[in-house]
Order: sequence, then C-alpha cells, then structure tokens
Amino acid sequence: MKTQSPMQLNSSIEIPIIGKFGRFLSQTQKRINLLYGGAGSGKSYSLAQWFIVKCITEQNKSFLITRKTLPSLKLTAYKLFKELLSEYQIKYKENKTDLVIWINSNEVYFKSLDDPEKIKSADFNYIWGEEATELTFNDYKQLNLRARRKTDTLNQLFFTFNPIDSFHWLKTKVIDTLADN
Repeated sequence: MKTQSPMQLNSSIEIPIIGKFGRFLSQTQKRINLLYGGAGSGKSYSLAQWFIVKCITEQNKSFLITRKTLPSLKLTAYKLFKELLSEYQIKYKENKTDLVIWINSNEVYFKSLDDPEKIKSADFNYIWGEEATELTFNDYKQLNLRARRKTDTLNQLFFTFNPIDSFHWLKTKVIDTLADN
C-alpha cells in the first residue's frame, strides 16, 4: 500500500496515513463519508489513524466507534485503535468496563448497535460505523441523528464496508441519494 508523507503532529509523533483513503480523509468536507474496498484494503486502518489524528489535533470532541455487536467491535476496531495508540506511543486514559478512551480533552466511545437505544440522547462530533453492511437502515438513521454535538468544526459520519450488492440499503438509500445530490 502506498502511504502519504507522515503527518507530523508534534516533535515526537508521526502518523503515515495509508494511500487513497488518507488522501480522501484529509480532504473530505462531507457530513456522510463512505470508505469501501476489499478485505485488507486499508479502509479501517486509515480511519483509525485519522480518528487518532483528530484526537491529537482537536479539542473537546466526542467520537463514537460502533459495529453491530460488541464481540465483533472488540475484535476489530477497538483492538486496532488500541494497537495504533500503543504503536504511536500516545498517552490515553481508559475505562475498560464502559469501553471509553480519553485522549487529551477528547472522548472515544466504543458501542455496539445491537440495541440502538444504547446511543439515544448521546451527541457526537465524529462517528465511525465499522462494517456498515451489518447495520440496518434504522441504525444508520439513528447514527445520523447522533452526529449533532456542538462544535467549531463539521460533525461527520464515516462508514467502512466491503463491496455490496446493488439492492443493499447502503446502495439504494445512501449511495444513490448522495449521488443524486
């Protein structure tokens, strides 16, 4: 995989964002962002890096990283995020029971969507739906409602997934709608 020039965050931290996904993430000004590609294409890795960059460069932000079930979330995005924090030697605090990580003044929540009631009344600046094809359209709508926290930047949603068939709700209700706009 091609990498961009490492992003220099301060005198001791460099994060090389992966190729095409890194370029996309550094340029997008869209509220809803879709990253899709085959297994091992770098979409989740790049987005985890990007969220870490945001945690270091921005203040007072709230992040949600989600997947349909908690066991699958722990095995994928949660594990990856913590591995990258360790690799980059970034200091953080953690509540392992509630799966919350604090970096500077930012909070990163890891929640499953097996029951969307878990995130009602919560507000976030950045949301990552990992393996979005596992989610329902109602999950998607609930996540879209939750990206509403007061901010000095744009609240954004990111969905990572493998290629889908032409009848999946991601294609018919999101991709096609975004293409029409």
